[in-house]
Order: sequence, then structure tokens, then C-alpha cells
Amino acid sequence: MGKWAGLDTVALCSERLVPVCNPKLLSGRNRITQASDLLKLPLLRLDGWTTWSKWFEAAGVSASARRGPVLNQASMLIDAAID
Repeated sequence: MGKWAGLDTVALCSERLVPVCNPKLLSGRNRITQASDLLKLPLLRLDGWTTWSKWFEAAGVSASARRGPVLNQASMLIDAAID
């Protein structure tokens, strides 16, 4: 949050996180049509982040997203989502 004792901080930018997927998951009989559909899939997560839980809560879905690989670099998450 940028509040460290003895230091002055200035927020430079904010972060907006959105789910992304391979376009194939948006078509066909088993396509993703609502937020809860994502719980059926392995969800890619960045090590140490709880963003899926926060995102599902904001989307009105009361379930925890624990299934899927945990990676330690955002670039790896992007590559995995494309694949």
C-alpha cells in the first residue's frame, strides 16, 4: 500500500486486473458465459496474489478459486493463457 515508516511515497499508477483466456473458450457448446463458469477451469495464478478470490467476490460468486498452476512471473501467466 506504499506506507513505510520514514519514507514519503507517491502512487504512480493503479492496477486493473481482468480475466483473460484463449478465444476458443468463448465459443462452442461449453463456452464461458458467466463468471462462475471459470470455476470449472484451471485458473492461472501469480505466486503470492489473491486476485482471483477478490475478482470472484466482486463478480458476486461465492466460491474459492484454488485449482490451477501458480507461476511466479506475469509474463509466464500471459504465455500460459495464450497456450
